[in-house]
Amino acid sequence: MRILHQPNIKYYAIFLAVSGVIHYVLCFLPWEKKKVKVNVAAVVKAAIKKKEEKPQEKPKEKPQKKQVDLQKKKDKEELIRYRENLEKKLRDELINKLKKIEAEKKKEIDEIKKELTKEQIQKRKELEQQTAEQQKISQELMKKLTQINQKMQEIKKQEQQQQREFTKKMQEVERKNEQKMQEKLANLEQKNREKMNEMQKKVNDEQRKLQNRKKQLDMLARKQKEELEKTKEEREQNRKNLEDYKRKIAKAVKNKMREQEKENREKIQKTLDEERKKLALEKTRLEKEILQQKRMLEQAQRLSKKNRRKKEREIINKQWKFLERVRVDSLEEHQKYIRNFSTTSKGDTVVPALNFFDNRFLKDMPEVTRFHKMQLIAYPSSMSYFIKVNLDERSLSRRYVKMKDENYFRKFNERTIDISPEILPKIAREVKRAGVYNYSDGKLNFFMLLPHSTAKYLAWKETTVCKKHGHDPKNVRICNSYFSKTRHGHWSLIVRSLVLKGGRTVSVEDFEERW
Repeated sequence: MRILHQPNIKYYAIFLAVSGVIHYVLCFLPWEKKKVKVNVAAVVKAAIKKKEEKPQEKPKEKPQKKQVDLQKKKDKEELIRYRENLEKKLRDELINKLKKIEAEKKKEIDEIKKELTKEQIQKRKELEQQTAEQQKISQELMKKLTQINQKMQEIKKQEQQQQREFTKKMQEVERKNEQKMQEKLANLEQKNREKMNEMQKKVNDEQRKLQNRKKQLDMLARKQKEELEKTKEEREQNRKNLEDYKRKIAKAVKNKMREQEKENREKIQKTLDEERKKLALEKTRLEKEILQQKRMLEQAQRLSKKNRRKKEREIINKQWKFLERVRVDSLEEHQKYIRNFSTTSKGDTVVPALNFFDNRFLKDMPEVTRFHKMQLIAYPSSMSYFIKVNLDERSLSRRYVKMKDENYFRKFNERTIDISPEILPKIAREVKRAGVYNYSDGKLNFFMLLPHSTAKYLAWKETTVCKKHGHDPKNVRICNSYFSKTRHGHWSLIVRSLVLKGGRTVSVEDFEERW
């Protein structure tokens, strides 16, 4: 609160200094109107010149004296008026300044009443800035006053010679004026003191109110702090209780989960043991049936052609039913079944053309060829060389390898599948870009080279599906199919439709879909 009193004291000091200076100027310095400088000698000379210009008359001493007295009276009246006007101006300026100071103080008090929060600091800073500015203004005023005093002293020195004649006559008038001015200034000072005392009382009352309000706010802040501390303690206790409760629940849940896991493991183990026993029995039974079927097939081969067809159909039906019931558990078991059935099939049977080159196969071609050990070969129509395509390699030099073996195509002619270059446009472009193929050697063609086991598997699959659905493989032109990966990792050929030589397409089912 000390900060708020400092600007008021400064205002009072400024006011007293200004009033003292004005009092000194009005009471002790001789004033004249700046615009009109009265010079007795000049007036006398002017009067003499006017008389000389007039027609010569008899000199009269008395009228000249009267004119001089009138001129002096006029000058005195002008001086009196000038001083009165100056006094009025100074009074008005003092009154306006006092009003401004009172208005500023009222504003400050209103702002202090309204703002008792964080904005007080900002307002105090602004007030300090205002006081600093006012101090600057007061300093400038003092400088101006000093300048005025200096000027007045200079004027005084200049006019001392002229005013010596008037001092004696004007003393009485000046004394009267001084008395009047002193009385007026005393009245003004008393009024100002009374006003300042009233303002001081108001400020003190407001300061007391502010102190009381601060005390109330401090009490409220203390109460709020105590309440916050209590709430914090309660929250900590609640948090601790929750953590204990969570730990207890977690322990209980873990114990229950362990017990349930033990029970589930025991149940699963029992069911697995039972299923393994059943599967072992089924495997033994199926192996016996397979042996019987092999024997039956061997017997069927010995029979005549007529009886052979009937028995072959019956055997295929039994075999199909058996294969539909099979549930394969591993990749080795899957391959074992295929090996057993594909080796029993005749090698001299006619196998229809196979079509599995769709978007799915092009996507999975690296995995399918790797699993079945197939090899993609590119060659020109002149068959002067062959290009081995390694799908797993990325660089063109390793991906496409040129071979010059004239008997290569003849060796594997029976175990190949022809592929149109339109099916493999990307590979055809890469072969041309790799620099292993010349356009002068003829059109670029492709074929897929199959190992013995894969060729037997595909042939067995095509013929069994055709015979199961009552179609002789000789009468089937194309078997539309696709490769599908089983849950245990085997890429199986699934036949989905047969295109007969008459042009009709027949949709079929494949037992290997269920494996």
